[in-house]
Amino acid sequence: SSATSTATSQVGSLNVFNGEVTASAIEGAARGSTRGKSARGDFAGASVSGLTVLGAEVSAAPNGRVALGDWGYAVTLEQGTDTSSNRGYQGYHGFVTALAIHLTAAHGGLPAGSEIQVGYAEASVQAAAPPPPKPVVTGPPPKQKKTKQKPSKPRSAPEPKRSGTGSSPLVQ
Repeated sequence: SSATSTATSQVGSLNVFNGEVTASAIEGAARGSTRGKSARGDFAGASVSGLTVLGAEVSAAPNGRVALGDWGYAVTLEQGTDTSSNRGYQGYHGFVTALAIHLTAAHGGLPAGSEIQVGYAEASVQAAAPPPPKPVVTGPPPKQKKTKQKPSKPRSAPEPKRSGTGSSPLVQ
């Protein structure tokens, strides 16, 4: 009737690209739960503390975007959810990446298109459908009427008709 799923990841301190991106603490947290037919979740506890980008302090906000010079961008508390339903029973799938650094140009020895994810957590739950109901029996099953059948005679092939000449119809 109920289920829970939780995931966390923690980083004590972060220093990327020789101090261009730093943080004092990063935590990813995802949680999902079901009750009856419904499912839900959240990212309570996901955080980025003491984030500094290119020497400036930055506040972390859900899906917040921060420019990284001309070489990329960072997303703070990047999160996504799916709350699809199957036959009326809801599911929940959620993920959070506390800090995601995306390079749009080569930087720090990494090629353009590189991504650094810190503090990733993911949780999934699916509300279970109850077992099908058992049929309700209110009394003895109805009696079936028995009918007597006459035994059937075995069928045989019809006898060939004979012509007046006395010869077999199969031989001519």
